[in-house]
Amino acid sequence: MAQDKWGDEKKEYDNTDRGVAFINERKEPGDKRPDYRGSGNFQGIYFEFGIWKKMTESKGEILSISFQEPYEKPPVPNSDNQTGYEKAKAQADKLKNKDTSDIDMSDIPF
Repeated sequence: MAQDKWGDEKKEYDNTDRGVAFINERKEPGDKRPDYRGSGNFQGIYFEFGIWKKMTESKGEILSISFQEPYEKPPVPNSDNQTGYEKAKAQADKLKNKDTSDIDMSDIPF
């Protein structure tokens, strides 16, 4: 079984049909941002949502929920749609396969 960053046994969970919401700490008084932000999985489909607390005359306080597809950062121009990790890995792979026999190691000061 996998371990977490502290070396403890990491439990595997099936998060299908589950979700979680947190207080939106970026919300300012009077703005239209949701009071809570969250994400979930329903029947294997991942989604994100916002929750607003509202007051109605007939029901009192209610929660209004808006669902949306997960946010994806737009690709960076001229990046060939590679993440920083993918670029670094590609560069490392190039260096790994490079012939270094012509490098004079005595010139390295350490």
